[in-house]
Amino acid sequence: MAGLASAYHQFEQAFPSLLSLVARRIRVEAASHGEFHLDRSAAEVLEYATLFGRLLRIIYRHGLLAALRNELPWYVEVFQAHGWGQNGVSLLLTSWIVAIQGLIKPPECNLLAAPLQELADDLPRRVAPAATTSATAPTAEPDQEFLDAVLAGDADRAWQRLHIVSPGAPADRLVVDRILPALSTIGMQWERHRLEIFAEHLATQAIQRILDRLAVGLPRAPSPSGSRVALLACPPGDSHTLIPLALSVFLAAQGWQTRNLGGGLPAGQIAAAAQALRPQAVFLTMPLLLQLDAVLEVVGLLRHLQPAPSIVVGGPGSRPAREVLERAGALVATHFAHGHDLAIAALASPADA
Repeated sequence: MAGLASAYHQFEQAFPSLLSLVARRIRVEAASHGEFHLDRSAAEVLEYATLFGRLLRIIYRHGLLAALRNELPWYVEVFQAHGWGQNGVSLLLTSWIVAIQGLIKPPECNLLAAPLQELADDLPRRVAPAATTSATAPTAEPDQEFLDAVLAGDADRAWQRLHIVSPGAPADRLVVDRILPALSTIGMQWERHRLEIFAEHLATQAIQRILDRLAVGLPRAPSPSGSRVALLACPPGDSHTLIPLALSVFLAAQGWQTRNLGGGLPAGQIAAAAQALRPQAVFLTMPLLLQLDAVLEVVGLLRHLQPAPSIVVGGPGSRPAREVLERAGALVATHFAHGHDLAIAALASPADA
């Protein structure tokens, strides 16, 4: 690990030059190989190359090399959806390998490039199943009529459909069984360019209205002095607010008083809110591994509050970083109910919080 730490230091110092070299190689290859269908999309490919570089910074910084294998399928799916296919993913990986080997001296360059080369060598086997098995597929299939209604922006029809397919279901079950699968499918279709921008916006507004309506229908929680208070937020820089809103409804149905900060707040403001509101627990969403450092900054500030709240982090990005987050003092949840249970257990054992 000490060798990787030294290698990461050199990677971080060279990052602007590395990114420049990656961009130059992609432009040259895109212009030279028309069959890649990259020549018309080079600017967009470069955006994904930059995103991949930012991911590498996180992975090298925290020694999460194993996470690369879990992150690659997303790039494979996105590149296939754009029509760039295996050639595009191969170009992405080899461009970073060439840049690292060209600008960083051995043995550090070998440590950094080896896991990328392993992925590149294994790419043909990884691309084949990706065409039929999605790395971002929802855990449950959404109700198609509900999904159609929200994509059309028809919140009233979607609301009626909820109560047709799940008559009498409480708000927390509607969130987990109906709304989250729809959100996951919408996100997957967006990533694969199967959804128009206007449809994504209509769906977002419709689901927000449905969640607001579910929240209004919940029983009033006890007064703050006699109830559990939960503060919810996205990571700094993240403006995807539907998951915190859905979690807010879920927790309120479990008897929590919820305070939802939504997205876009810097770490200091999240900590300031926790200082002012004194919640028993702070729930942070983490959709992407890229957000690890932003989440760690929030966790570090929250741990210094007196009294310090329990900190629950959940979302796909938190899973490969579980050990890093737990060392920092956070609890990592795999789903909404698990996050609730972790927070309740921490309340029962305040000395361990």
